[in-house]
Amino acid sequence: MPHPKFQLYKHIKIKGKWRYCRAAIYSNGKVKPHVVVVGGQEEKHEEGSYCIRHKKSWIEVGTDPLDAQRMRSKLVDQTEYTAVQTVAVTNGMSLAQASEKYLANLEARGLDAKSIRAYRTGVDPFVQTCERTHLKDVTKQDMIDFMGWLRKQPLPIRRNSNPERTYSNKVGYVAIFLKEFGVSRLLKKKEYPRYHKMKVVGPPGRRIVPALRTRQCRRTIPHGLLPGQYGP
Repeated sequence: MPHPKFQLYKHIKIKGKWRYCRAAIYSNGKVKPHVVVVGGQEEKHEEGSYCIRHKKSWIEVGTDPLDAQRMRSKLVDQTEYTAVQTVAVTNGMSLAQASEKYLANLEARGLDAKSIRAYRTGVDPFVQTCERTHLKDVTKQDMIDFMGWLRKQPLPIRRNSNPERTYSNKVGYVAIFLKEFGVSRLLKKKEYPRYHKMKVVGPPGRRIVPALRTRQCRRTIPHGLLPGQYGP
């Protein structure tokens, strides 16, 4: 049977309109040359070209059915090999090793120091408090336990602070870290910490100058007024 991630189709013309129709496959997994499934019935169409459907995109593989099947088999093999390699690497990796590798990769990719420090606020305490030693053993309960631990930690009191957003960000950092090593979907979307965005409101008749990041934008701020301060 065709691999679900790499379905073979043929782009053919039916009643004057071009359509993508699934290629017919023999019981042994081989493609039936120039035969497609239209409305549940097999039809032969010599015209058109073969395509592979993968992740909502089409990959053109030519007009020859055997070449199309060989290309599809190659893509499937590459995907399965990559998955096996990832499992082989992560199965024996400890959480501490994975976190060091992850943060080193962020730095190698050119992520700025401030962003890396932000990721550390979630990843480091998770690795330190998690009862699991190896990455492959991390479960949904470990994420829930970490969320409970976070809520018990005191947060610095800041003006316009949003503790719930801080909790959500840190849990999100851990989820991104684990996903990099193939450990994903431990929590459902509704299970992540929720927060409400806080809106900063200035006095009546005054406007707030937004915090601008680029040097060029900062030049447009009125003289003597810093980002985040009230303007006239």
